[in-house]
Amino acid sequence: MSKIPVEQVVEKYVALRETKRDLEREHEEALKPINEKLEKLETWLLGRMSEDGVDSYKTGKGTAYKTVRTSCSKADEAIFKSFVFSDPNNPMWNLVDFRPLKKGVEEYIEDHKQVPPGLNVTQTTTVNIRSK
Repeated sequence: MSKIPVEQVVEKYVALRETKRDLEREHEEALKPINEKLEKLETWLLGRMSEDGVDSYKTGKGTAYKTVRTSCSKADEAIFKSFVFSDPNNPMWNLVDFRPLKKGVEEYIEDHKQVPPGLNVTQTTTVNIRSK
């Protein structure tokens, strides 16, 4: 490795990161009117599909079609858990996403010096830089 001063490398990194953030903000601002126009066109097409009673339009320039997007959140965690496990012999696993929590796994590894059974864990060391 060369003997470039660490301070110089950190200074360059911070400057480049700020330039990147500025460009991302500019890009976001430049895209804003385009995204608003796209949203208006989508709204118009959806209204027209509803009027015409169709789910799609196939044209020589492309196909517009309806899709249903679903998002879910818990209104009451206790009630939901009770419902999922209401039949102890046949829990409704298809209603839940069961996955390991990173923080809990990290704590388990710290406390037990081993990975919990049935998991693969990868840890990567990276460098972070805070500006002054």
